[in-house]
Amino acid sequence: METFEEAAERHQKGRYYWQDEKRKSFKEGAKWQAERIGLMEIELKHTKTLLTSCEKALEDRDKQVERMYSEEDIKEAFKVNYTPFSATNTGDLEQDFRKWFEQFKKK
Repeated sequence: METFEEAAERHQKGRYYWQDEKRKSFKEGAKWQAERIGLMEIELKHTKTLLTSCEKALEDRDKQVERMYSEEDIKEAFKVNYTPFSATNTGDLEQDFRKWFEQFKKK
């Protein structure tokens, strides 16, 4: 049987042991969290880069669309320059436009 002093000493040692374990756990948790934050910063940087690339691609697409002409625009230009007496024209504006448009449109 142990004395009261021995029991108190054993209890005190146990307390220090658990405090050390808590400190170790806290340090490990803090280390893990710091590493995770570093990974999150890298992921955020990659996400920002990807977002910037997507925005640039959309801007380029919009610029290209602005430079394109609609079929109606082309038809108006064709009408202005249409001469039904040339060798390739039949005299029917609509039919000649369709034939010409199909021949030269991007496929």
